[in-house]
Amino acid sequence: MSDPTAAYGGPGFPPPPSQRPGDDAYPASEGPQDLNASSFFAGLFDFGFTKFITLSFLKFIYVLVVIAMSLGLLAMIVIGFAAGPLVGIVALILGPIVALLYLVWIRMGMEFLAVVFRMASDIHTMRVLRQPL
Repeated sequence: MSDPTAAYGGPGFPPPPSQRPGDDAYPASEGPQDLNASSFFAGLFDFGFTKFITLSFLKFIYVLVVIAMSLGLLAMIVIGFAAGPLVGIVALILGPIVALLYLVWIRMGMEFLAVVFRMASDIHTMRVLRQPL
């Protein structure tokens, strides 16, 4: 019985294409095309939607969300104490919990978005590499 793991690199079998010496998957001058925009403005004015700018400013959006959430929480606590001490204490206790839950949901959504765009870039790279040169 033959060993299925010996199919590549075993006696009488060539090594897999990615391990052949001197045989790159693509020439150095023709690397896989990255779908992520090299600059924000170049991607912003790409009317063919061939470059993605989402990943390049996702961190900036998340920082803005954290700042807005913090300012909203602070405003909610101040307004709560202005309405009365009991409302202020409830806002002081429940506000951070609610803000944290919203932040977790927003973070999960943004990570999902990043994964989808990275998958699109990887799929594009695989398509480019499979096309004959």
